[in-house]
Amino acid sequence: MTTEVTSDNEKAIRFCIYCPKSELKASEKKKFCMKCKRTKKWFNIPKESTAEDIERTYKNEMICCFNCGCELTKEDGSIMCIDGCGVLDIEEGKCSY
Repeated sequence: MTTEVTSDNEKAIRFCIYCPKSELKASEKKKFCMKCKRTKKWFNIPKESTAEDIERTYKNEMICCFNCGCELTKEDGSIMCIDGCGVLDIEEGKCSY
């Protein structure tokens, strides 16, 4: 899998939203997590998915940051990556874009 090059404040879909620090693998058409592959919630997405797509679709399910893989903090209607990259900050019902 090729690592996506991003600036410090740009979001990239590199990690599973369910498994801490689990880097996504890529096939021809999808990105997926090998750790949660055999569980009920298997994180796999179309390769062309954007960070906005992930925030909109999975905001209520995310446990980990898709940008850095750290556990998210959920408090007062916000989902934030405080202990990791800090670029994920979603208000309940909205994307951060």
